[in-house]
Formats: sequence, structure tokens, C-alpha cells
Amino acid sequence: MGVIARLADRVCVMRNGGFVEQGGVNQIFAGPATAYTQELLDAIPRLDRPGRGGRPEVKPVAPDAPILVEGKDVKVWFEVGGGLLQKPRTLRAVNGVDFTIRRGETLGVVGESGCGKTTLALLLARYADARFESVSAVLSGLPEVRKVLAEAEARFKAGERTLLFVDEVHRFNKAQQDAFLPHIERGYILFVGATT
Repeated sequence: MGVIARLADRVCVMRNGGFVEQGGVNQIFAGPATAYTQELLDAIPRLDRPGRGGRPEVKPVAPDAPILVEGKDVKVWFEVGGGLLQKPRTLRAVNGVDFTIRRGETLGVVGESGCGKTTLALLLARYADARFESVSAVLSGLPEVRKVLAEAEARFKAGERTLLFVDEVHRFNKAQQDAFLPHIERGYILFVGATT
């Protein structure tokens, strides 16, 4: 959640395939509307105390900034299981989600493992007509991140968009996280950071 506080403009808290709560990062962190979001916030060290990092000052995104991607009541359901004597069941990976991402915004997605974060990011890439790139903070280091960012910059200059999904983004240290910022600010990547 600390990384989300530093990098995201808006926060979408997910649970069981749907959004529990969404809003501006300051709104969510200062006054969560749901008990689940409050539980998540209570479970992490506070980053807004002196000497503990926290969110840098960012310019607010203009309310009339162009919309990059938008979805209403988005659902991604899969039929799973079933067999000779079993009826398949429906897995609701994303269920009834609304989102709007404007130029200059970042999106942080928070939720337990299996709640639909990656599925949502894949869907956002499709909606935005962007190439989906994924980096795992558990398995990747700064050299791999720099390579993905350089490729995204080259694609941007060729007129193509890249959505970069960073799974477990909270595991990157501050220097690694800061490597994303210039690319986000210049519009080279659509950034979706996910954390559990």
C-alpha cells in the first residue's frame, strides 16, 4: 500500500473479483469507506510519518484531461471445472467494475491473491489498445525493468502504447520504484501496480 500511496493517483481496492472501494489516493488513505480497506491500511507500516518516505507532491490531473481508458460494469467470467458428472462453475475474475483513467494518472490495484488484479490489467491493456507487459517484483530486478521501460519508450515513439503491469510492486525498493516515474510522467507507459 505504501508504494500505491507514492505512485498512484487513484486506488481500486479489490476483493473476490470486484471493487470494494475506489477513489483518489488521498481520499482512500485519509478516509476509507469500507472496513476491508481500513483493515488493509491498518496492516501496513505508516509511511506518512517523518523519515518514513510517503507520497511525494504531485500535480493533480486536470478534470478535463483526455480519457485514456474507461469501462462501465466490466465483467470477466470463466467457466471452470466440470467433467463427466460435474457441472462447470463460473469464476468471476472481474465482476461489475467501473474505471476511468485520464492522461497523467496512474492506477494502483490492491487485493488478495487471485482477486482479479492481473485479469483487470490485461483488460485495461485491451481497452487502451496497448501492448501488455508484465514484471514481477519478486522475480525481476532493475536491469529487467530498465529493459522493459526502454522497449516501451521505443514503442511510444513509434506510436504504440504499452501498459506495464508490475505485480507485487511493493517489493521493489525506493530506487527501483523511482525508475518508473519519468516513464509514467512522459506518457511512455500506462502503469498499473498491484500489491497484496
